[in-house]
Amino acid sequence: SKIKKMQSLCNRKKVDNIINFFGPIEHEKINDYLLKGDLYISLNNYGQLSNSNLDAIGSGLCLIFAETKRENDLILKKMGLTEERVFWIKQDSSEKHLSKIITYLVKNKNKIIQYKKFSRKIAFNIPLMSDRMMWEKNLIKKHLKRS
Repeated sequence: SKIKKMQSLCNRKKVDNIINFFGPIEHEKINDYLLKGDLYISLNNYGQLSNSNLDAIGSGLCLIFAETKRENDLILKKMGLTEERVFWIKQDSSEKHLSKIITYLVKNKNKIIQYKKFSRKIAFNIPLMSDRMMWEKNLIKKHLKRS
């Protein structure tokens, strides 16, 4: 699984003592975990507007997201999810690139604080649910026309 790979990677990089992995968490307890954290990693590359990612943004965590498919870029940029505010894992070398990002953040803890502030700013740019649903509906229509 991806979690086991990341745990192994953290072990090899000797950062497993400062990074905690959690399996499924009861919905009612999610915010407790998010509010205690510093870093949030999402390997979803089909879009970054999932509820769990929005919760992480709203909690002001330093964000590491997988690069998205190109058609998702416009809405993400509108929200402020740019390369200057979020660490993006490159699709073609995700394990190596994630390792580089984590190593960088461990050595530069001030960057975690800086990116947490960015995340809080991004939270104010999240479009309304109705706008996001319209955008997703248009995206689905676009994909259906291609097939």
